[in-house]
Amino acid sequence: MANRGPSYGLSLECKKKIDQKFDLQCARDVLAWMEAVLGRKLHPNVASLESQQDLADILKDGIVLCDLINVINPGAVRSAKKSKLAFHKMENIELFTKACIAYGMHPLDVFQVPDLFETKAMFSVLNCLYALGSLAQQKGFRGPSFGVKLSEKNERCFSEQQIAEGKKVIPKQAGSNLHPSQSGMTPYGQGRQIVISDSHSVALTSTSQSVISLQYGTNRLASQSGMTPYGLGRQILLSSGSGSGRSVPVQDDGSKESQGEDVSTEVVEVCLNDENTHEIPPQINGACFDEVFADSDGSLLI
Repeated sequence: MANRGPSYGLSLECKKKIDQKFDLQCARDVLAWMEAVLGRKLHPNVASLESQQDLADILKDGIVLCDLINVINPGAVRSAKKSKLAFHKMENIELFTKACIAYGMHPLDVFQVPDLFETKAMFSVLNCLYALGSLAQQKGFRGPSFGVKLSEKNERCFSEQQIAEGKKVIPKQAGSNLHPSQSGMTPYGQGRQIVISDSHSVALTSTSQSVISLQYGTNRLASQSGMTPYGLGRQILLSSGSGSGRSVPVQDDGSKESQGEDVSTEVVEVCLNDENTHEIPPQINGACFDEVFADSDGSLLI
């Protein structure tokens, strides 16, 4: 039972991870403390301890562990059986673990019997001995100290008035305005608001409200205002003094057509005089005209 065969596969991986938790230097420190408490040598040279198996061979029978707990807590284990039988050795280990729990050790800090007897988890044995050294200091053991000192219970009693006053205090967990925050920030896409305060006042007058922001566009850049699409004829706009006007087409004399050039309708402005006759400039598009006739439909014949 104490001799296990080699591990393979997943069992081998688990065993390697468990062995990596064992600290050889901690084992040497634990063994040196046990020798100081018991007053006898447990190993010829503690510094020469090379593996967890060496520590297991010393503690395997449970006699050393029972003697240790009896020194720290006299009478914890009444009798430890010195025998070569595996059953008696495991019984001694179990007596030690029960004595540790009775001394006040947490059950989670106590190792299992196979952890030591079968060398399955020697790091658990070291953790138990560390916890025993810390517990011994708390219990007032006057021998050599080992491990960290455990905290002691320190109760504080408050009156009902003090408790009531404490409820009125806003804790820091409720928030603070002493650190950077998102106060005053607006979500993405929301317009920026003008905040009027005493320190930063903004005079909103009728003049400032009538100014069009550049975000609405501008007429200072190039645009297509007044332009006509390609191929659209130019129209003559008829206007009178009263402001009325209409557009009529202008016919060319055909001089350009005879030269093989493209003839397009020109756009000129024609004004109506008092006698309701058409008045146009004598020169349109570089050509001179002597007479202007108006057709029945209002078209100008040039």
